[in-house]
Amino acid sequence: MRSAFMASILAGLFLFLAVAGAAMGAPRPVADLDGAWSFQMDPSNAGEREQWFGGGVAFSGTIQAPGAWEAQGFGGETEKLRHHFIGKGWYKRQVDVPAGWAGKRVYLCFGGVHRYAAVWVNGTPFGEHIGCLSPFDLDITACAPPGTSALIAVRVDSEQRWDIDTMLGAWDIIDYMDTYWGGLWGHVRLEARDAAYLEDLFVEPAVSPPGCRV
Repeated sequence: MRSAFMASILAGLFLFLAVAGAAMGAPRPVADLDGAWSFQMDPSNAGEREQWFGGGVAFSGTIQAPGAWEAQGFGGETEKLRHHFIGKGWYKRQVDVPAGWAGKRVYLCFGGVHRYAAVWVNGTPFGEHIGCLSPFDLDITACAPPGTSALIAVRVDSEQRWDIDTMLGAWDIIDYMDTYWGGLWGHVRLEARDAAYLEDLFVEPAVSPPGCRV
């Protein structure tokens, strides 16, 4: 029985290492989108109504991603911070999707947004992400296939919605000082993926009969 159990464990480990080795041996192509983005604060919440996500509206500012907008001079002075703004801010950037990615799916990947994000690509809305600590990605192939240009617009909302998001304690000193901030704090990139790929692989060994389940 013990030998059968060990055999199943080894079989599962071998499968896991084989898949992981294949993934590490062929890294996904990426296009780095860190750096300068056009930026505009939206204190009156007019951006979506006035279609700031389109190419017809030019933003007055420039901001770096990743980073907080307060750290880059956006917002008014308070007792605690030189610059502070709670509300919505819009990021926008025109990017070229590499033609060499033909035949692959194009994903727009965000390392983190504080606090909420709504995303548009070439005027098409892709919904909203809720979760200031978690990365997320979007399949934008239908709107921006390889060899085309993509106008990416991201509306970031730093005002906490207590009815759906009560998270506190993750930011230590920031929480202690009772201050809030906003921005694309994680890295941003385009990523090419095959039409089929493995995600969150889990291997479960079985003792009797010996084997494993993926």
